Amino acid sequence: MKSQTGFGRSENINQFGSVTVEIRSVNGRFFEFSLKAPRLIMGLEEQIRNKLIKQIVRGTIEVKISLRLQKSVVPVVDLEMAKFFYEKIKILEKELNCKEPISVDKLLMLPEVIKIEEIEDSKNIWELLEPALNDAINKVLEFKIKEGLHLTKDISSQISSIEKTIAKVEKRVPKMIKENTTNMQNRIKEMLGVVEIDQTKLANEIAFFVDKVDINEEIKRLKSHINQFKETLKDKEAIGKKLEFISQEMTREINTMGSKSNDIEITNNVLLMKNLNEKIKEQIRNIE
Repeated sequence: MKSQTGFGRSENINQFGSVTVEIRSVNGRFFEFSLKAPRLIMGLEEQIRNKLIKQIVRGTIEVKISLRLQKSVVPVVDLEMAKFFYEKIKILEKELNCKEPISVDKLLMLPEVIKIEEIEDSKNIWELLEPALNDAINKVLEFKIKEGLHLTKDISSQISSIEKTIAKVEKRVPKMIKENTTNMQNRIKEMLGVVEIDQTKLANEIAFFVDKVDINEEIKRLKSHINQFKETLKDKEAIGKKLEFISQEMTREINTMGSKSNDIEITNNVLLMKNLNEKIKEQIRNIE
């Protein structure tokens, strides 16, 4: 099991330059990806996203990339400036009646015709970026697995507490049913006094009432959900959404038990299970 929380940072340096990659992952219902990087990196956004989505199923992922490339110096001819000087020289020749031809060599020697510019070698950015990106992703996954182990331990502890509480409720149910049956019989006798009553009809009425407070079926289904939950915790794939569904089913059974029971001891234990299950649901939100 993996947590949705993760962090990874990595750097790479080669002949083309240096790059630093930071990846942060936090809770999210779906896979959400954002990239903060220089313009030259933004063209690789889809490749970066595809690498992440192969490893991370859900969560809010933020990737920050800083880039420094080796720069090379190249001469650049300013054609507009060369044309400007050429036209001016032609006018000057006419004014001075000079017949000497204008050579390209002489034009290139004039100020601002040749400029020195720095250009960045962007052809091999992916070759520079990919090793750092892979390493950062691996560190995120290691972080998520480590956090997942802590979550598994905490959730398993909560599940164990619910199981112990169910055992107490299960033990109390027969006594609760017997007490309710006796109380129902006594109330009917008090209300009717010496009036004759059909015993079969009386038994059916009591059975109907007892059925309304009997929570054995809910206990059975809750125990089944818990077993399914525990088995799911062992899965190595993304299990967050599945656990969310199972915990919702657990909530349904616990709430039904609470609404049916009129026994103070059972009610108190139901409230305890409800509180434990809420804690589990809160922790599940951080599971991938």
